[in-house]
Parts: sequence; structure tokens; C-alpha cells
Amino acid sequence: MPETQDNKILITHYGLFWSERSVFWGRQKNPGELLGRTKPKPGRQGAPTTAEKEKEQDDFRDYVGIYCLYEGGELIYVGQAGVGKGGKETKSTLFKRLKDHRTDHLSGRWNKFSWFGCKRSDLEKREKITHLDSLAQLEAILIAITNPRFNKQSGAFKQ
Repeated sequence: MPETQDNKILITHYGLFWSERSVFWGRQKNPGELLGRTKPKPGRQGAPTTAEKEKEQDDFRDYVGIYCLYEGGELIYVGQAGVGKGGKETKSTLFKRLKDHRTDHLSGRWNKFSWFGCKRSDLEKREKITHLDSLAQLEAILIAITNPRFNKQSGAFKQ
């Protein structure tokens, strides 16, 4: 795969402060969904177009990455899905980890979550990313999670 900016991205999609109640977690033979709309390209100005508003939602159920749990605006837990002990890949997804927290020791202790990730299948297509690209994305994630009061701008997810 030729080197492009797109294949050097750690985080391709993210969702900030989604409500736990707005997710269909599944039942019986229906596995559930983690639905959301993809935002327009960064730097785009103006209100969403009619086409953007009417676009079907994407299902992020099979994504891997990092997630944060909140209760009343307070960050209470940070976790990840896709990598296990010793750095070995697991079959865990963001959706599965979030769903697990609805019945484990965190049950009833969170009502919102944020997530940062990519499709598992896209991981194999990634080129090695530089430390500088990693740092820029890590900064963007940390700013989005912690919202420090003296940061004048949000971090930039490289696109």
C-alpha cells in the first residue's frame, strides 16, 4: 500500500459524551448497535448540509480503541479494546467492552462515554506511524477526555 496520510492515522473516528441510554445494547438474537453519524471533514465551515443531516448512521460496534466512562460529567474510568495482556490482539471491541461495563463492577456508575478508535480490519492496512504522528493524536485524545481549562484549542486528529 503506498504511503498516504490516511494510512498513518491511529484514530479514524471518535464519539464524545454519548449517552449510555441512547445505545441499543442488543437482546436475544439481535447483537445491538453503536450508531452515530460521521462528522464532516475537519476545518469545514458552516452548518451541516441537508444531505449530511439525512445521512444514515454508521455502526461503530466492531471498532477497537480507547474509551472513557463518565458519571455526571466526571471521568470515572478509562479502558481499551483490541489489545490484551502482553500487547496481544484480542477479539474485544469497543461495543463489547462498553456492554460488559453495564453488568460488571461499573454497572450503574456511568451514564456517558467517549470513544476513539478505528475498524479492526483497517489496522492491517496501516503503515508504521511516526512518534510525532502518535504524539499529536495522543494529545488530541487527552484534550478531548480531560478538557483542560487553559487549552485554547482542541487537539487535532490528523486527517
